[in-house]
Amino acid sequence: MSSPAPGLLQLNVEQIAAFQRLLAELGVNGQLAQSTAVQVRKGLGYSATRFQSQTTTVGGSPTPVGGASGGTTFTNKPGIEDDDDNDDDNAGVAPLQMTSVDSLLDVPGFTPDMIARLRPFVTYLPTNTAVNMNTAPAEVVAAVVPGMTLSNAQAFVARRETVFFHNVGDVQLALQGAGVTQLAIDPSLFDVTTSYFFIHGRVDHERAEVDRTTLVYRDPLTHTTRIVRVQDQL
Repeated sequence: MSSPAPGLLQLNVEQIAAFQRLLAELGVNGQLAQSTAVQVRKGLGYSATRFQSQTTTVGGSPTPVGGASGGTTFTNKPGIEDDDDNDDDNAGVAPLQMTSVDSLLDVPGFTPDMIARLRPFVTYLPTNTAVNMNTAPAEVVAAVVPGMTLSNAQAFVARRETVFFHNVGDVQLALQGAGVTQLAIDPSLFDVTTSYFFIHGRVDHERAEVDRTTLVYRDPLTHTTRIVRVQDQL
């Protein structure tokens, strides 16, 4: 089977909407959520067509940020209608290759100040990952749960300080107690544990001191641990 065209990677509209809500909560232009998703899709399509042969079926999961996810299928109607070739805002923009939250600076419209506001609430991970509702800040909770206000999310987080969530059922009950309707809750988006961890340290290298951040993945089934990436900053 031949590889689909890179423009046909499916976008997850609900997850883009969650990112849009988070941007709005932080005082950032929410329309940048769609721009980010389109640029991520371009980057994934570029990588797929560059490294896959003509006899390979390509699959991908575009993940804008903070848990926003795409599918593993392709479609002629990717969920958000856009014409990449005729979009004046995106014309001439190189495909986005995500390595960290700072990569969003390559999306037209983002500024260093916006990235600084996003950094406490957003991270970039190599796989689709459910939000850990035992640790997520109120702004993220309000973004990923449709119809939840920031004040309700803050009440949810306050309750979490005294009641640890042992499973997704506990999360669902707490969300309903915070005023969220059952229909608005998608349990696949939530978790109560974490598989990815950041380790921060300082490394002395000859006459230079380097701040090192290491992303580690712990397999919940085998309990094995591996290093995903290492980033150094002087």
